[in-house]
Amino acid sequence: MLASHDFAASQSTIRLSLRRLAKTAAVLASVGLATACLAATPAIRVVSGANQNINYGSVFPAPLVVLVTDSATRQALPGIQVNFLPSSGVAVNAPSVLTDSSGKASVGASSLAAGTWSVTAQVASSPATTTSVGSLFVHKAPLTVVPTDLQSIVSQIPTPTDYYLKGFVHGDTAQTVAIAGAPVLTTTATASSPAGNYAILVKAGTLTAANYSFVSGIGKLNLVGPPSCGALGAPINSVLQGSYAFNLYDQQGGVAGTFSADGVSRLEGHSFFNQSTAASPTDSDFVGAYRVGVGDRGGAVLLQSSPSNPGATQISTLCLAVDSVVNGVATAGRLISVYGASISEAGSFYLSDGTASSVASFNGSYVLGLQGTKLDVSSGNPLQNVATILLKLDGKGNVTGTYRDVDHLIADGNNPIEQYNQENKINGSYTYDPAQGDGAITITFHGISNYLRFVAPTNKHLLAMTQDNGVTVSGNAPASTAVYFGEGWQQAPGPFSVATMSGNTIYLAQGVDTYGGFARPYAQAGSGLANALNAGPETRGDVSRTQALGIKTDTKTASEGLVVEMGGFWFDGAGTMTEQGQFTVTDRNAASIEDATGKGSSFAYTVDPTTGRFESRDAKTNACILCGFLIGPNQLYGMAPGSGTPLLITLHGALAAPGKLKLSDLNGKYSTGTMSLISPLIPAFEGIMTFDGKGNFQWAADYDSMSDILVSNARFFGTYTVTDGAYCLSVIPDTICDFYVYMDSVDHGTLISYDLPDTSIVPLLTFNAVTPKAAK
Repeated sequence: MLASHDFAASQSTIRLSLRRLAKTAAVLASVGLATACLAATPAIRVVSGANQNINYGSVFPAPLVVLVTDSATRQALPGIQVNFLPSSGVAVNAPSVLTDSSGKASVGASSLAAGTWSVTAQVASSPATTTSVGSLFVHKAPLTVVPTDLQSIVSQIPTPTDYYLKGFVHGDTAQTVAIAGAPVLTTTATASSPAGNYAILVKAGTLTAANYSFVSGIGKLNLVGPPSCGALGAPINSVLQGSYAFNLYDQQGGVAGTFSADGVSRLEGHSFFNQSTAASPTDSDFVGAYRVGVGDRGGAVLLQSSPSNPGATQISTLCLAVDSVVNGVATAGRLISVYGASISEAGSFYLSDGTASSVASFNGSYVLGLQGTKLDVSSGNPLQNVATILLKLDGKGNVTGTYRDVDHLIADGNNPIEQYNQENKINGSYTYDPAQGDGAITITFHGISNYLRFVAPTNKHLLAMTQDNGVTVSGNAPASTAVYFGEGWQQAPGPFSVATMSGNTIYLAQGVDTYGGFARPYAQAGSGLANALNAGPETRGDVSRTQALGIKTDTKTASEGLVVEMGGFWFDGAGTMTEQGQFTVTDRNAASIEDATGKGSSFAYTVDPTTGRFESRDAKTNACILCGFLIGPNQLYGMAPGSGTPLLITLHGALAAPGKLKLSDLNGKYSTGTMSLISPLIPAFEGIMTFDGKGNFQWAADYDSMSDILVSNARFFGTYTVTDGAYCLSVIPDTICDFYVYMDSVDHGTLISYDLPDTSIVPLLTFNAVTPKAAK
């Protein structure tokens, strides 16, 4: 029998042993449970997300959800890593996800390409569990085919071809998506449809793309009334066919470029536009319809579109006057803008013969006569400018030459200083794009680069548009960009001499007369040319003028009026030129005339044998009476001073002696067109004159109206006679001469108005036989 204290000790030992046994059992139980979990076989079951349908570029609306369980006990297994593996056409927002407390794992999915795709899921440690979540359907996204809006004239229904696509997704663009085929575009308008708006319909046609389907949009065709270019009569569109170069210009802006006409009704082309406030020319493409009517004149509608905004169009109506038709095809002509541009715009177009095909095509000396406008930065007023340029192109892209330009006269105290006494040597480079038919010349003088754009009907003839970074008359402030327009011709080969000019010639001049400022640069009593250049009343309103050199007549703001002049010279081939024939001057609304035949003043002239530089200067003042560059025998681009700004001179051809003129020599159909290239005062003008060789003529003419910017059709009838060195045309009964016509060849001349009530309408017109005549 144990003592009491032994019994207590035994109980304590027993209790400790039981506690250890319980703890051991708990540890063993825990280890056994974990072992059991690790031994479980996981299984994956798709809960939701299969068989969804979306369009390409979209996100699937429902997540992809799977459940991971013990395959034996079917108990959910939390904290298990599940990998989601998408096929190539879809993407998931996470590649691996842990199951939540309920044993579920989910991801979002989005589309990458059209097609039927799937996503598989698997327990990271058990590849055998891989299972497909199910099919995911990605349909092609819809792209809307939208026809480009068009404008045209009634009866001229264009074939729609241009369109754009709307509805790209997923960051795609028309440039990044491979699209094949073409849609089919039609319009509800017909040849008999009246003016109004009509639908342009579209079908997908053969358009295909990997991730896009195509649905039809709708465009608009706006038909307007026919161009108002007078009585067109029966169309004879076949006369206008082939590729042409053109320029269209006014006082402070203009367009140059190329177009092709199909001889039926459609034209298309490429142009560049500039104005005196623009930093550089703007390129654009255009398409349109045209027709040419009775008298080889008519209209065209250009639909101007910009590459930066292909949905935008602007309608411009042009009136055409065909100058020359050879073998049934128009080879040259002129155009005026009726609507969509300034009413004073006028220009020329020439048939391209294909000889201007590369940089190497231009090899020789070219003479450019340019005129235009720059803006005075202090006053904002336009300053007229004339330039004559001799460019030497070497056929390798290099340019050298001589540049002379003239603005208003600079004030030095009270004395005007001629700016064109200075000669600027230039050098630079040129390029030419045969695909577009245009080129660019960069020339540098005084350290300033000047940019010139040109189109080339041939490699010997340029239609030029240039920008000049010169200075204004107001101190040395830099001018805003100036814009000049003109033509250039390849110079005949030298050497030149005073004998290059020989015989009777006709001269034509135009410019802007500035009155109310400084006196005219020179005066010489008895000089027909000097008097012609200084013609006009001594008092115009309250502004008096003097003929004295260097006298400032007043301090009022100068005003401008167009001056046009014509007359003749006789060159003795030995260095002396003498005024010859009728000198006719129109100075805004005033006109004057002087018969210089037999009593004209004589002036010495010189010719540089290498460059063809022509100069005739006043012996007392050294002022340039007539200066420029010879193109060839009896042909000169030059400048003569007006008041404040010079005049651009063209001098060419043979001025017939009065006794040799015959009525029968002026016989046939002639095209007339404006030469008011730089004045906003004069509306653009063109038409057809017909002479019967017996003293009768008729004239059907189209010109812009200053009031409503529409072309008006005017018809004149009259008689003509032979006068001193010219033909005298009488429209108004009991008047001596309303117009003078000077012919410098059998098919080219110039017409100037003298005594019509409104001489501002027809100041100076070129005059060209529509069908060239054989030279006598």
